[in-house]
Amino acid sequence: MKRPANGTPVNRASEVGLVEWFRPGEYEKVESVLADARALGVRHLRTGISWADWYASEGDGWYAWLLPRLAQEL
Repeated sequence: MKRPANGTPVNRASEVGLVEWFRPGEYEKVESVLADARALGVRHLRTGISWADWYASEGDGWYAWLLPRLAQEL
């Protein structure tokens, strides 16, 4: 069990995270995953960033929306 500087034990067993890959334009999927995560008490999300998607025509706008949206909730 990890201990912070004050020596109090931290129980990480109750923390849950998800891994999800979002493709450009999947706005509804993002909102659905965020709603499910909220309902389940999930606080951590790992996602992928595709260089190919980044350089696609809608990529920069997609990631400009996606990353702040995810950070807002998780």
